[in-house]
Amino acid sequence: MERDRLDTTGRRIGLLIILVAAMTWLPWLSLPLFNTKGEPREAIVAVSMLQSGNWILPLSMGADIPYKPPMLAWLIALVSLPAGHVTEYSSRLPSALAAILMVWGTWRFFSRNGCGRKESAITALILMTSIEVWRSASACRVDMVLTAATVGAIYSLYNWTRDGMKLMPVTATGLMTIAVLTKGPVGFIIPVMCVWLFNLTRRRDERKVWRMTWKLAAAGLMSCVIPAAWYIMAAQQGGQEFLDLIYEENIGRATGTMSYASHENGPWYNFATLASGLLPYTIGLLLAAITVRWSGAGKSIRQWWKERNQPADGRQRILVYCAVCALAIILFYTIPKSKRSVYILPMYPMMAYMVTIALQHMSRVKPALSRGFAISMGAVAIITGAAGAAGPLLPEQWLAKLPLLHEWLCRPASVILSLVAIGTGISVIRAAGKTAATNLTLSSIAAVTISYWTLSSGILPGILNGKSDKPVAEAVEAVTLPEETIYQFVDDPMLRYYTANFYLEDRIRLFDPETMPAQGVMIVSEKDLPRWRELYGDRFADSKPLWRSTRKSCDTKSPVLIIPVTRQ
Repeated sequence: MERDRLDTTGRRIGLLIILVAAMTWLPWLSLPLFNTKGEPREAIVAVSMLQSGNWILPLSMGADIPYKPPMLAWLIALVSLPAGHVTEYSSRLPSALAAILMVWGTWRFFSRNGCGRKESAITALILMTSIEVWRSASACRVDMVLTAATVGAIYSLYNWTRDGMKLMPVTATGLMTIAVLTKGPVGFIIPVMCVWLFNLTRRRDERKVWRMTWKLAAAGLMSCVIPAAWYIMAAQQGGQEFLDLIYEENIGRATGTMSYASHENGPWYNFATLASGLLPYTIGLLLAAITVRWSGAGKSIRQWWKERNQPADGRQRILVYCAVCALAIILFYTIPKSKRSVYILPMYPMMAYMVTIALQHMSRVKPALSRGFAISMGAVAIITGAAGAAGPLLPEQWLAKLPLLHEWLCRPASVILSLVAIGTGISVIRAAGKTAATNLTLSSIAAVTISYWTLSSGILPGILNGKSDKPVAEAVEAVTLPEETIYQFVDDPMLRYYTANFYLEDRIRLFDPETMPAQGVMIVSEKDLPRWRELYGDRFADSKPLWRSTRKSCDTKSPVLIIPVTRQ
């Protein structure tokens, strides 16, 4: 009877976590227009799939091979099938669903491996409200699908080792297959590396290095079977161009031998972005660091190393696993020259657990610091709510620079959530003086969560939508026939008008003097038009622009012209 009651409580907590995560992401996915080149570049692949029926290697803009394996595009295309076309919402939905599953899986993993339910729930909620996870879950990029599959494999492999490594890790192999189909071999390298290194810290009678090594190697190879089939079929379609792209995106990116500079950063970049990506909980970690007796830290580590072969409870073993995985991931991504903040996303669940332990320790040892952290999070909610509620009071100079902000802040959902954020912030600050310090972490998370809801409902769309190239697509539709092909010229071979092309449903084609018809319409930036005239002015003549943008393109960072072009 008691067990049934506990199981029911656990299911209710899990359901509540799913509902909070769903509310954090799902209602707001369609509100921001595409305003960077990354999102529409991924979404266009799914648009091409639905239009061409080619689900192996569809071409966007009539010539561009996808940079990544097709899993994200497959998911976008599948969720877009009911509507018959790809939207901002359907293109971001796979990332949001992957994040929700990862948050729920985090709660389930920790609660079933010796961690308390409260501790596990806090870990899941801190993961959900870390700024890097929050923003990545709302983006049409491969990173969150890759992260969810990778983290799921890391969790599953831990359970497999805990249960004696019986048979093969089938669930983990399936998740690694999804990860490889999302971004390549890194999808199995990270989970296999993490669990193998953790195995070295286990008791001698549990270690079984050779048995684990060959089973992990087999699981890694099995996870590449289906992706290998896709690579073979894609190579048959794409030929040498596809093979060169795959080499550059995988081997070249890892070794720093790419033909172009791609997110090249120094060795400390990952640590800096981890600190910023964990916000606002980085503040809590810094406060918790004050409570640690650093003079005895080295002795504690040496003692743990001496006793590592002694039996350990589930919570201690989980802590070691998290530390090993987090350290392995951040060091692995420190080696390549190419670094982005989203690469280290798989370490965020482990960091969330360590943040939880730090905050809980701080609440016991220094309650005043916990109260201070809760008050600061309440202040964040009040400031965010006040910013959202101040729409009608914005000065004219602000409205001139952000013309959509006033409109979005005056929408009912934005106004209501802004007021709720203010109320929540006040409640958290008031509770900080009355509530037990051990319960203030949940209050702080509530303040952060409502702040995200307020940002998503009005503030961010009001700021970001003014940067989108959707007006370029609307202008093209106004001056051309519905099915007319549009050509683009960009002097940088790595740039495209991805955003406008998405809203035009892949009607844009790269400018090619050999295939360009006698008359056509071209999109070009003000800075690139002189270069176009220099290259093709003797073969083509351009007329007075049909339309000129009043601001810079979000893709090429220059004002856009729509120009009729005639072959001479």
